[in-house]
Amino acid sequence: MTIIPSAKPAGDSELQPETAEVLPVLRGAAAPAVEADRDAALPGFGRDLVRTVAGAGRAVARVEESGEHDVAVGALTAVQCLSATVPGALRAAAEFLRAAPEMELHGLLWARVPDVDGQWEQRLTVLVSAVDPVLGEAAGATHHAEPRECRTAVYVNREGGAGRALAAVERSGLSQDGALEAAAEFLGRVPAMALDGLLWARVPGRVPSFRLTVLVSGDRATVGGSAA
Repeated sequence: MTIIPSAKPAGDSELQPETAEVLPVLRGAAAPAVEADRDAALPGFGRDLVRTVAGAGRAVARVEESGEHDVAVGALTAVQCLSATVPGALRAAAEFLRAAPEMELHGLLWARVPDVDGQWEQRLTVLVSAVDPVLGEAAGATHHAEPRECRTAVYVNREGGAGRALAAVERSGLSQDGALEAAAEFLGRVPAMALDGLLWARVPGRVPSFRLTVLVSGDRATVGGSAA
């Protein structure tokens, strides 16, 4: 099914080919609700998309009424990479980025969630947008970091006497897929460490490169040994 953004309110026959579903136009808080029958006809992904965009549009309209903030709904796409292992999810994301060189990576969301069988599933959500072939720019924004050498920082959290540590392991000068492959290789060597998050940044320069910061946790001996 093809989802086509509508230039007119839903219901205009001109914009509704038989093979397409048309999303309603959002016009602030007064945007019309999606009809129940249209919503029911969409697959789960389509219903989630319509509900999320409509809700975000209404919230943006309320925020803009105050005149204190500049908020907008973006056009990022979330690609979910699932695996039974942490390196597997990272390698899946790297493979996706190699297969889609026109995509720019804007951010990474990490989650360990239980699956239907009660086992742990590793889920990496990749936020991307396509680069405009004419302008050469992507629709989303990527954090621009200051160029610096690779470094490792360790933070110890002593709340409750747990004595656990959080390490930030950075790699710079990488391609998008190369950064994720490097993270998969690193985490494959330290299976005792838990992945807590991933921070993504573009490093400006004559040849733009990327920096991936891998946040991991474990006891102090494990973190200290991996950072050496």
